[in-house]
Amino acid sequence: IEAVTGQNVIALISNFKGIIDETAAVLKSPNALEISQKATQIMSELKEKDKKLAALEEKLAGSKLEEFINSAKEEKGVKIICALLDKTPANELRSMCDKVKGELSNAVCLLACVNDDKLTFCAACGKDAIQKGANAGNIVRQVAQIAGGNGGGKPDSAMAGGKDVSKAKQAVDAATQIILGMIEG
Repeated sequence: IEAVTGQNVIALISNFKGIIDETAAVLKSPNALEISQKATQIMSELKEKDKKLAALEEKLAGSKLEEFINSAKEEKGVKIICALLDKTPANELRSMCDKVKGELSNAVCLLACVNDDKLTFCAACGKDAIQKGANAGNIVRQVAQIAGGNGGGKPDSAMAGGKDVSKAKQAVDAATQIILGMIEG
């Protein structure tokens, strides 16, 4: 149990008042009694900006995705998309891969990203590509091994991590040959 008595109570209250006044100044609130309302307003504005930022990031990802689809190489009846992205969240990689396989049934997509010294690979294969022998789990496993990592998943969708980010480009560059080695025809 901790207690404050006598003159120390006045010092404590004075200290708290100083903190409240400083907080009001930081929040640009003219009245210290309105700190709570100002903080709520700022948090609401922040959430709104986060939503706008997420929408812009999604739009940018859609633009990148369209660019990848348009520049896809077609070999052995399969469209191959391989790319190394910068600072793209892993869940966004998965979403982009899923969109590719949803739009192109003959597509094989391998995307990689480096975030804070963490390397992530994501692969997806459309139905027709799977019938030709493509397997996202095997693709992502082999690519990740180049970068000292491991992972896997289903034939249509898989993720893996790599330990050596310096080998990210080498791994992505090798993906096309790995994919072509699986494809029949």
